[in-house]
Amino acid sequence: MDFTGSIINEFKSLPSFWWLWLIAAFVGVWVIDGKKNIARPLLVTYILFILMETVIGRKAGIGQVELTPFWSYSHPELRMEIVLNYILFIPLGLLLYLCSGEKFGLRVVMAGFLLSVSIEIVQLVFRIGLFEFDDMIGNTVGCLIGVVVGKMCGRNHANK
Repeated sequence: MDFTGSIINEFKSLPSFWWLWLIAAFVGVWVIDGKKNIARPLLVTYILFILMETVIGRKAGIGQVELTPFWSYSHPELRMEIVLNYILFIPLGLLLYLCSGEKFGLRVVMAGFLLSVSIEIVQLVFRIGLFEFDDMIGNTVGCLIGVVVGKMCGRNHANK
């Protein structure tokens, strides 16, 4: 099976709540349409979802550190984990962008990066995960993708 086929198969195995959040975030763009009173509660709820997936409820174990950037990209068995790091922060970037009203999105991407760094530090301090640069890179790029989607949707709404 080729790379694309294996990614598609792994997407099919995602838990239903992941799909629910992804669909809600992207459909929310059209529903929200600049209404921050709807976007903000959705953003707060999504940040809680991220924290539940990354730190809340995890059991302490051995604190591990991997400081080599892109080390996980050479391990095919970690492919889905890499993709999920990108996907996890796309709705965050989108919702932050919609709530911020910022034109360029640089601060939104920085906020996503800082949240990712904070998560990694909490995982390191409480020994509940692997501290690694790959997660921070993937999360930040995912946030950037969310900002780009938000900008594209903003243009589409402006043209209507």
